[in-house]
Amino acid sequence: MEEQIEEFINIQYPQLSEATFFDYQFTSPISSQQIQRIKKLSQKLIASPHSSEEQSDFDRTLALLRTTIAELFSTNLINYTVILFQTPEAAIDEIFESFPWGNNSHYVVDDSFELDIANYIHYAEKAGATSGNLNTTSKSKSLLLTTFSEKKIEEASQFQKKGFGLHHVLFDATQSAPFHIPNLTKNPFDFFLLSLKKICGIELCAMLIKLQAAEQLRPQFYGGGAVAFSCAREYIHRNFKSHTKRLENGTPPLVSIFAAYEGINVILKLNKIIEMSKNEERVHSLMRKMEKLITENFTNITCEVNEWKNEIIIEFVDCENPKDLQIKYIEKKVILGINKNNKLRASFGLMNREKDVTNFIDATKVIFS
Repeated sequence: MEEQIEEFINIQYPQLSEATFFDYQFTSPISSQQIQRIKKLSQKLIASPHSSEEQSDFDRTLALLRTTIAELFSTNLINYTVILFQTPEAAIDEIFESFPWGNNSHYVVDDSFELDIANYIHYAEKAGATSGNLNTTSKSKSLLLTTFSEKKIEEASQFQKKGFGLHHVLFDATQSAPFHIPNLTKNPFDFFLLSLKKICGIELCAMLIKLQAAEQLRPQFYGGGAVAFSCAREYIHRNFKSHTKRLENGTPPLVSIFAAYEGINVILKLNKIIEMSKNEERVHSLMRKMEKLITENFTNITCEVNEWKNEIIIEFVDCENPKDLQIKYIEKKVILGINKNNKLRASFGLMNREKDVTNFIDATKVIFS
């Protein structure tokens, strides 16, 4: 099994033989299969923005991508619609503008929710909504924004019960991906957000909306099929504005669509070699090994393991700025992230191996020698 995983990673992610990557909370590496698809796409693009051949290829890939994303969430396009945005922020912007707010509506932002909504609450407040909390009861439609986890599911259920059927919940499933993607058959809440960047390295976001909830939204509709397709052909994404925002037929650039589809297929191939639950056990074993080696080898380092987020927060006693340390690790070809509390973070993903843990320990010894 380990040999198969090693061979798969060497073929699909040859860049990981050159560097140790521990920043999966920020992004996943891009696979060779994705790179080849992007190259092929860039060579194939036809000058005319209305090429029927190109548009058919795009429409087919878009449909397959939406279907595959729904399957990742153990549901289908009969029960949930899948809408694609370039960024999670664009998705939140869309939801806040489209949500049927009214007087006495509330928006509740749980402490675990990491996206900044400051730029979008004016849509809610303009319609008479105000900030609330988990104990809020209301006879107007209200929205809770929280992060997906076992604990948060229970809190969200209690919040919904207080709303007489009018309380809706938006889960950000990005932190728990890829090992814990929500099963929407068991957890049929209204809105689920997933940044595909963490899964396949592509700046693309999927919003799954329960069809009953989608029917209540006020879509910001723009253009017809040809117009939307022309917008999608742009290599550089233009930020969403009120006159270009679109809910039903609008999409990010073609490159993101094709590359994300190939990226998810790569993950599905890996899942055939080692199923997700066993891969999670393997990764958690690596995390425990790193924690043990840090404790055994360094007296000036403390670490905190979070198996739900698949990350280890690393703190250095009486040491320099974490960003300066991050640069030193990068010079040793060990890529670490920094969390919002300005602490070094080793976040694990599907492609981490034993040698990555060894490389981290060796680099740390050199840095502090």
